[in-house]
Order: sequence, then C-alpha cells, then structure tokens
Amino acid sequence: MSRQSGSHYDVIIVGGGPAGSTAGTFLAQAGHRVLILERENFPRFHIGESLLPATWEIWQRLGFVEKMMNNFVTKPGVLFSIHNHEENLFSMVEARDLLYRPYAFHVRRSEYDQLLLEHARENGAEVWLEATVKNVLFNGQRAEGVVVSRKNGQELRLTASVIVDATGRETLLARKLGLLRPDPTLNKVAYFTHYTGAYNMGATEAVPTYIFGLEGAWLWYIPMKDDVTSVGVVMDMNHPRHRQRESSTALLADFVDDCPTISKWLQDATAVEKVRGIPNISYINERFAGDGFVMIGDAAMFVDPIFSSGVYLAMRSAQIAADTIHQAFEKGDFSQAFLSSYEQGIREHQKNIFAMIRNWYKLLESESPEIAVKSFNRVARSPLLRRNFLLTVIAGLYNRGEIVSLLET
Repeated sequence: MSRQSGSHYDVIIVGGGPAGSTAGTFLAQAGHRVLILERENFPRFHIGESLLPATWEIWQRLGFVEKMMNNFVTKPGVLFSIHNHEENLFSMVEARDLLYRPYAFHVRRSEYDQLLLEHARENGAEVWLEATVKNVLFNGQRAEGVVVSRKNGQELRLTASVIVDATGRETLLARKLGLLRPDPTLNKVAYFTHYTGAYNMGATEAVPTYIFGLEGAWLWYIPMKDDVTSVGVVMDMNHPRHRQRESSTALLADFVDDCPTISKWLQDATAVEKVRGIPNISYINERFAGDGFVMIGDAAMFVDPIFSSGVYLAMRSAQIAADTIHQAFEKGDFSQAFLSSYEQGIREHQKNIFAMIRNWYKLLESESPEIAVKSFNRVARSPLLRRNFLLTVIAGLYNRGEIVSLLET
C-alpha cells in the first residue's frame, strides 16, 4: 500500500462524522495513508443521541470502549407509550444471552463525534477541519481526487486511490451523479432541540430512551449528562399541523402539549438550542459505490430516527466499506464491480429496518387509537414477539428475519 508523501493519499474521506471517523480509523489501523476532510469545526451540534447495543462490536474493534464507558450515560432500554396509554419498557437485560452487553448509551453528539474524530487521528489518519470539498474529480467514470478549500483560502487538488463520501445529508456524490432517491412512503419531517432543567436522571443513573406515539406523529425524550435533554417530534410532511406552517418552535410545543408526561417533565425547563428541522427525512441512493469511490453513512441513505438506527448503520457501513477498500488495495482492484461488494453487506440491514419503520407509521395511522394501542400491546405481551422486538428494534440486530411483521396492524 502507498506511503508516498505529498498530495496523493490511499484514501480521502470527505466528512468527519461517525461514518467518516470510523472508516478513517479502520483504514489507518490497516496501514493506509488516510485523509479526512471535514468542513466544520468540531465540536458541533447534531442529533442522533440514542445508540444501539449492536454497536459494541464496532466500538471494540475501534479500541473505543473505554472512551464510551468514561464519557456517556448508560441506556438500558426503550420505553414506549402509544396515545398516552400504558407505558411499556423494553429492557435489554431481557435479551442479555444474545447481547455482548445489555445496554448502550445516550450521547451528546457534539462530544461523541469529536471523540471519534480525535480517535481516527490518534490511530494515524490525517484530519483537516474547516476544509470544504468543492468538487470530486473524475477521470472518465473513475473518481481520482478532490478540490478542497481550506479556511485560510488555500485551494488544493488532492488525489487518492479511493474517495469515500461521508458527507451525511449533503450527499455530495449522490447529488453530483444523480443517484439520490427520496422515499415517498416516508415523507417525514423532524423538529428538535435541547433543554436544561428538565426531568433528567442522566447525571446519576441509567435511563431509557422515551418514545411517545401520537396520532400521525411521535415524540422522543432522551436524557443525557450535564442536565441536557433532547426532545423532538417527527410527523408526515402533510400532517395538518405542519401544513398550517406554524413556526418550528410553536409546532414542537404543540406536540409536547399533546403528551402530558413530557409536558410535565419540561414545565421548569429552558431550551438551550434553537429549534431545528430536518425535512424529507428518508432517502436511499440508487447505488453506494462506483469506480474509485464509495458512499457511506447518511451519504448513502438516511433512515427515519424512530428506532435510533442512524449512527449504528453509519458506523456499520463504514466498517464494511473499510474492509472492502482494504481488500481492494490487496487486489489492486478499485472498480465498481469490486467495491460494490460493500453495498451488499449493508443493504440487508437497510431493507429490514425500512420495513419496520413503515409498519411503525401504519400503526400510528391506524383507524383509531385503540387499534394502535392493541397492536403494540400484542408485541409487548407476547414472549416471542417481545423478544424479537428487543433483538431487532431495540438492540439493532437487523439481520434477524422476524423483523418485518412485528408491528403489522
């Protein structure tokens, strides 16, 4: 593998979020010359704070376990309430026989993402912050480099054997090549912010992620350390309240008012971030690889946040892509045909979780709240369905075949 100095790298990764940092660490650990280009300065705000136990394997291989244990709040499970009826806590301890550890974490993404990026640097990846990629350079159909602008105004042309697009929802290569495919069946929008002074056990003990299903929408409530709590709502773009075009702050407040539990927990709270929004949440690219390039994490697909799968899928896709790229160097083959084997490894996860998400929204859009509650309670009270729900949805073991029909109404 290449070790020459100068402007040529084995791999250039565009984007320093969890996908880019994970791929960068694995490739640097394998001995490759890696450059990660991140347009922002870290730390920076991001959502996606509830993580999955399936990520333990990746944290272990990264050598990142100690940093997780020392910095974040333990998440023992997820509590669901549908239409403000009874609460159902799904504890990971119930499936501990199949989990490496029966818990995950709540993380402030500003801290988590920065730790991952620093970890990539510690493992040998070169990292440039406030470095904006203006263009990906192609020779015919093959990606061969980038044009990058640094914060001092310097513009550089850099080359690499493989370009990794980890630009998140910017989807740099998918937009350039016309590969982006929104999912019209999941035409959702999210609004969210952080609070202090809310009901928050995160500083002292393990605490679940809270999910409250409403008519045509759902709320999340994620306590984190330092008295910070993440609250957000997800609804269809055509939801009547969304069509009324209220301000994002008022819209989030209206849905919070519909949930007595969260309303009570926020009665003495103060928002410490502006209310942000993400429209047209879900999409998936036509393909994830080409000659000399791959797309990973949110640059390949963006999944609805209901089951907290985004960070796991980003890091899993980065792991599979890094292994494929390393094999490509061993064989000297950077063709789409070879790199596409990475895509096959992540598509099965994507297919199963998208099916589960669609069933979740069918449940929320049931003919009546009573039908929705009954359907969810069927899962919560059946030992077999409950265990499958825990393993697939709560833990993130998406390769299990039982996932598709769990929440069918």
